[in-house]
Amino acid sequence: MPVVVPEAISLEEARRRYDAILGRIADLDDFRAKAEAYALDSEGQAIYDDLVELEFLIGK
Repeated sequence: MPVVVPEAISLEEARRRYDAILGRIADLDDFRAKAEAYALDSEGQAIYDDLVELEFLIGK
């Protein structure tokens, strides 16, 4: 079983990571729709999970 290690990041770092993810996604609405329909591959799902977590951290 993998070990979960929490990571503390600043608000600026969270925004930078969020913007980097957005730069990798051509159409955010389409990406969200695929994620909600469980139509992403494992890499896409990992990106979506990061996106959702960062949105929570930055208050989006």
